[in-house]
Amino acid sequence: MTMVLSVAVPMRVAVEVRSRRRVRVTSIVDDVPLVTSVRRLRRIQHIGGSLDPDRVIVEAFIPDHERGYIEASKGSWLESDYLRCYARLSLNGKTLRDFFESGEMERDV
Repeated sequence: MTMVLSVAVPMRVAVEVRSRRRVRVTSIVDDVPLVTSVRRLRRIQHIGGSLDPDRVIVEAFIPDHERGYIEASKGSWLESDYLRCYARLSLNGKTLRDFFESGEMERDV
Protein backbone atom coordinates (compact mmCIF):
# COMPACT_ATOMS: atom_id res chain seq x y z
CA MET A 1 0.00 0.00 0.00
CA THR A 2 1.36 3.41 -1.02
CA MET A 3 0.77 6.39 1.19
CA VAL A 4 0.83 9.90 -0.29
CA LEU A 5 1.53 12.80 2.01
CA SER A 6 0.34 16.26 1.11
CA VAL A 7 2.93 18.88 1.95
CA ALA A 8 2.11 22.58 1.78
CA VAL A 9 4.69 24.45 -0.27
CA PRO A 10 4.96 28.12 0.67
CA MET A 11 4.19 30.61 -2.09
CA ARG A 12 7.33 32.56 -3.00
CA VAL A 13 7.00 35.87 -4.80
CA ALA A 14 9.07 38.97 -5.50
CA VAL A 15 7.72 41.67 -3.19
CA GLU A 16 8.50 45.38 -3.23
CA VAL A 17 10.24 46.66 -0.11
CA ARG A 18 11.79 50.03 0.60
CA SER A 19 15.43 49.35 1.31
CA ARG A 20 18.11 51.60 2.78
CA ARG A 21 21.70 50.97 1.80
CA ARG A 22 24.91 52.90 2.21
CA VAL A 23 26.86 54.03 -0.81
CA ARG A 24 30.13 55.66 0.21
CA VAL A 25 29.12 58.27 2.80
CA THR A 26 25.46 58.67 1.84
CA SER A 27 22.44 56.49 2.42
CA ILE A 28 20.15 55.61 -0.50
CA VAL A 29 16.54 54.54 -0.04
CA ASP A 30 14.98 52.73 -2.99
CA ASP A 31 12.25 50.20 -3.77
CA VAL A 32 13.86 46.83 -4.41
CA PRO A 33 12.41 43.38 -5.10
CA LEU A 34 12.90 40.69 -2.46
CA VAL A 35 11.95 37.09 -3.20
CA THR A 36 10.36 35.59 -0.12
CA SER A 37 7.41 33.52 1.07
CA VAL A 38 4.02 35.09 1.71
CA ARG A 39 1.11 33.96 3.86
CA ARG A 40 -1.75 36.15 2.62
CA LEU A 41 -2.76 37.91 -0.60
CA ARG A 42 -5.29 40.73 -0.83
CA ARG A 43 -6.55 42.54 -3.94
CA ILE A 44 -6.39 46.34 -3.98
CA GLN A 45 -9.72 48.01 -4.63
CA HIS A 46 -9.65 51.64 -5.81
CA ILE A 47 -12.29 54.28 -5.13
CA GLY A 48 -15.10 53.52 -7.55
CA GLY A 49 -14.72 49.77 -7.16
CA SER A 50 -12.11 48.94 -9.80
CA LEU A 51 -9.39 46.48 -8.86
CA ASP A 52 -5.71 47.20 -9.33
CA PRO A 53 -4.74 45.19 -12.44
CA ASP A 54 -1.10 44.60 -11.42
CA ARG A 55 -0.57 44.86 -7.65
CA VAL A 56 -1.73 42.98 -4.55
CA ILE A 57 -1.05 43.54 -0.88
CA VAL A 58 0.86 40.64 0.66
CA GLU A 59 1.99 39.60 4.11
CA ALA A 60 5.62 38.73 3.41
CA PHE A 61 8.13 36.92 5.60
CA ILE A 62 11.26 39.04 6.03
CA PRO A 63 14.36 37.05 7.04
CA ASP A 64 16.44 38.30 9.99
CA HIS A 65 19.38 39.34 7.84
CA GLU A 66 17.14 41.61 5.66
CA ARG A 67 15.19 43.41 8.41
CA GLY A 68 17.88 45.96 9.22
CA TYR A 69 17.83 47.33 5.68
CA ILE A 70 14.07 47.75 5.31
CA GLU A 71 12.43 51.15 5.71
CA ALA A 72 8.83 50.59 6.84
CA SER A 73 6.43 52.19 9.27
CA LYS A 74 5.62 50.35 12.48
CA GLY A 75 2.08 49.82 11.16
CA SER A 76 3.42 47.87 8.17
CA TRP A 77 5.03 45.25 10.43
CA LEU A 78 2.39 42.70 11.39
CA GLU A 79 4.72 40.79 13.67
CA SER A 80 8.45 40.94 14.10
CA ASP A 81 9.01 38.90 10.94
CA TYR A 82 6.02 39.69 8.63
CA LEU A 83 5.69 42.90 6.63
CA ARG A 84 2.65 44.16 4.72
CA CYS A 85 3.91 45.22 1.29
CA TYR A 86 3.11 44.88 -2.42
CA ALA A 87 3.69 42.24 -5.08
CA ARG A 88 3.20 42.79 -8.81
CA LEU A 89 1.56 40.40 -11.25
CA SER A 90 4.00 41.63 -13.90
CA LEU A 91 6.92 40.26 -11.84
CA ASN A 92 5.15 37.13 -10.54
CA GLY A 93 2.96 36.04 -13.45
CA LYS A 94 3.07 32.28 -12.93
CA THR A 95 2.60 32.51 -9.18
CA LEU A 96 -0.11 35.17 -8.95
CA ARG A 97 -2.09 34.61 -12.18
CA ASP A 98 -4.50 32.09 -10.60
CA PHE A 99 -5.33 34.47 -7.75
CA PHE A 100 -5.99 37.40 -10.11
CA GLU A 101 -8.22 35.28 -12.34
CA SER A 102 -10.12 33.62 -9.46
CA GLY A 103 -12.16 36.68 -8.52
CA GLU A 104 -11.21 36.24 -4.85
CA MET A 105 -10.47 39.37 -2.87
CA GLU A 106 -8.30 37.66 -0.26
CA ARG A 107 -6.52 34.33 0.06
CA ASP A 108 -4.45 32.68 2.78
CA VAL A 109 -1.63 30.65 1.26
